[in-house]
Order: sequence, then C-alpha cells, then structure tokens
Amino acid sequence: MRFLADNKMVGINVDSLENHWATQGPQYYLTARLAWDPYADADAIIKDYYQRAFGPAAEAIENYFNTFEEHYYWLADNYGSWHNRRGVLPAFREYPMTHPSGGGMAIDELAKLWLEQAEANVRDADERFQKRVAFVRTGYDYITAHLDAMLEHERSKQLMQFARTDALVLAAVLMHLL
Repeated sequence: MRFLADNKMVGINVDSLENHWATQGPQYYLTARLAWDPYADADAIIKDYYQRAFGPAAEAIENYFNTFEEHYYWLADNYGSWHNRRGVLPAFREYPMTHPSGGGMAIDELAKLWLEQAEANVRDADERFQKRVAFVRTGYDYITAHLDAMLEHERSKQLMQFARTDALVLAAVLMHLL
C-alpha cells in the first residue's frame, strides 16, 4: 500500500473469496485500514483486529488464520499456482503441519484444533466474542466443504477418464472379435 500511495494511488478494489468475512476477515480489516492510512503499522493493525474482535480467543484465532496463511505460501512455493489443481488439492490436505501439542497433521485438522481452542477460550466470555468465533467456524465449515467438493470433482474427472479408456479398450476388443 505504501508503494501505491507513493505513486499517487487514488482508490483500491480487492476481489476475493466470495467476500466472506468468516474466511478473510483479517485481510479485509488490514486492507481497509491501510487504504485509509497506507503508512500505518500493518502488524499493529492485525494485532488490533484479533484483540478487539476476539478478546480471549485472539491468540487462537490468530493461529487459526496464520495456519492457512503459512500453508498458502508453502503451496505457492511448491506449486506456483492454484490452477495446478491436480497437484495443489491433494497437497492441501496431505502437507503435515505441526501443532504445539506435537505431531504433524493435515492443515484442516490443525486449523480445527486452533478453532476448538478459540471456542473453549470464549465459552464463558462476552457473547459478542462467542458469536464472532462461531462465525469463523462457519468459514471453516465452508472451507472444508468447498475443499471436499473440489477434491471430489477432481476424483470424478479422473474416474471418467478411466471409464473412457475402459470403454475404448472394450470397443477395440469387441471390434476385433467381430
């Protein structure tokens, strides 16, 4: 944003995943604040977002979002593009992440642990924090359902390819026999 401001930016438009705060709240908050003041401290803005929005669950929610952020960079480094779905989609679940409790796990499992920690942290807290963590849970449910659907779509495309190959082999065999 500083580069854009230094070069006379007059506006900003950001396109993202379905405009969904439950999956991209930190990015929306940071973008809006930096659009207002491009020279503000981005790290302080993000800390402010988590603390003000999630209170006692701030650290767990920050870890939840950072899990996806770190994994996104790993995917970009190793696959270069989301357009390489055959490589990226399986890797999304197979890449082992580490949780402080020890052991590697799939990213969605690790994110779920952080989310469960956040839910526990707000169980006896102000209702607004409970609702906000619950809202992030809807984002998690969306992400995992969307990923499941994309993986199933890729699997069905592969099955259709095998079915076409089998049909061609069967046709060739039948033609040879006739």
